[in-house]
Amino acid sequence: MRRANAAILRERHIMPTIEDFLPRFTSAKYFSRLDIKEAFHQVELKEESRYITTFITHMGLFRYKRLMYGIVIAPELFQRLMEQILSRCENTVSFIDDILVFGSDEEEHDAALKSVLSVMNEHGILLNQEKCLFKVSSLDFLGHTISSDGIKPSDSKIKALQQFRPPTTAEEVRSFLGLVTYVGRFLPNLATITAPLRELTHSGVKFFWGKEQKEAFTQLKDMIGNVQQLYFFDNNLRTRLVADASPVALGAVLLQFEGPTDEQPRPIAYASKSLTATERRYCQTEKEALALVWSVERFAIYLYGRTFELETDHKPLEAIFQPTSRPCARVERWVLRLQSFSFVVKYRKGSTNIADPLSRLVENPSSETFDAESRFMVLAVMESAAIDIEELEDATNTWSVGYR
Repeated sequence: MRRANAAILRERHIMPTIEDFLPRFTSAKYFSRLDIKEAFHQVELKEESRYITTFITHMGLFRYKRLMYGIVIAPELFQRLMEQILSRCENTVSFIDDILVFGSDEEEHDAALKSVLSVMNEHGILLNQEKCLFKVSSLDFLGHTISSDGIKPSDSKIKALQQFRPPTTAEEVRSFLGLVTYVGRFLPNLATITAPLRELTHSGVKFFWGKEQKEAFTQLKDMIGNVQQLYFFDNNLRTRLVADASPVALGAVLLQFEGPTDEQPRPIAYASKSLTATERRYCQTEKEALALVWSVERFAIYLYGRTFELETDHKPLEAIFQPTSRPCARVERWVLRLQSFSFVVKYRKGSTNIADPLSRLVENPSSETFDAESRFMVLAVMESAAIDIEELEDATNTWSVGYR
């Protein structure tokens, strides 16, 4: 199918992610998971499309009458079909052949489940009974364990990461980092901790498994083994986004609070990002401003259409994000990117800023950030020692040009 796949026009249907579904589970207490049996084979191909699936055997040429596994557009096509079929079913989400039904109580859950089963029967869709779960308080969905209390990585994901042996090649490092990124929303300070490992994946870098890499690998596995459950986002709760910047990374955490004066945080998600070589040369105010802009855009799915608190430990940003401020061109462009959001920038001292550890705990900044211009400035300051009045008078008297 390689040549056929190269010629087939893609559907370009946007595939949902777990983050698209999570806000819908806020008040859910009961869950059911339905698995569609041999999902792709339940979609019939049109007569004029079947020749594309022709294959050769010792008994001659054969072709599929049903959508086959291996066709490049199969996942996108099936996802679009399921979204159309389930469009009138409430409290239901689907990802390819997995359907999740939920409800805030038994009555709501049962009504949603009956509606889905009725639609399945109407369209002649078969389910795999052995893989279906009905009316449970907790289940695994898309690599995560979902319950009425919140969400955490599934035990199988955690086990796979903890059993990962130390990498011996750059390719194995990429595989490990890919798995870690999948559970990144649960891991604070991820970009900083993985920095020594990410260095090994750069082109032209010789693979070296040294002390820094070993410590980062061990620390990640320890964090994954002790990962904390996160809460579902609730549209009715007060929301705060806390962001911070260090010399090499940005960090953010999305929090919610039960009441207007409650300060007991409910963590919704963590995020972190390593800075590029150019971004590392920004001054600290620019880095802190970038942290705010990046964090808001990172969690835009939760923040659009609502007023929230944007917390920083860099006090100048309170003034910079005011409507009357006139920052430098770069920062002003960043401020303009947030015009569609409604927020209030609040300053909190770094020692009490919950996002501060997300971007701290870093090694000394990379030598590439200490460029020739920086060296010149340091040397100029070191060599420009103050002189006393007598030295100044002597120098003036010996100067060939004087003032009258």
